[in-house]
Amino acid sequence: MPLDITPISQLTLGTDPCKINVRIVRLWGFPKKDKPEEFTGIDLLLVDEKGSRIQASVKGKLLDKFQKDLKEGKCCVLMNFELCPNLGKFRSCDHPYKINFIFYTCVKPSEEIPNLEACFNLCPFPEILARRNDDTIFIDIIGEIVGMNEVKSITTAEGPTKLLNLQLKDLGDSLIDVALWGKLAEDVYSN
Repeated sequence: MPLDITPISQLTLGTDPCKINVRIVRLWGFPKKDKPEEFTGIDLLLVDEKGSRIQASVKGKLLDKFQKDLKEGKCCVLMNFELCPNLGKFRSCDHPYKINFIFYTCVKPSEEIPNLEACFNLCPFPEILARRNDDTIFIDIIGEIVGMNEVKSITTAEGPTKLLNLQLKDLGDSLIDVALWGKLAEDVYSN
């Protein structure tokens, strides 16, 4: 008997087996220290048609198996994955659980999921300034650049990098200072 689609909001430990229909709204890799063009793993932010979000991870040797099927914007059905608590300092969403791909995880293309506004976790500047948001969860911001300093070369624990400080203004005239690091700092400054 075929499995029904489980909404992301209903995923809990012990709901095996299940399948979810999702759009990959963000994908980022973790580069190897000695070979930055290669990854040790990738993380994904997934959203379903109801706008619920969950983070997923593909680690180590499983990258070769799944990387070609995982692209930002692509919609797919996922089955046979591991669900574990969503812990850590940096989380892409507030879902209490996270998906880990295992050898038996199945990724199949699916029809488009139309809920594009759920791709973003927009946070108003006053909430950021008041620290009412959880600073361990990624947020998205929209603002106009109203001030920018020169790019600085600095040294961090990971080595030399670039730093760019910006000031952004939102639609309500709230201001916030933002620091960009590395290649992103260089790209923003050059544009």
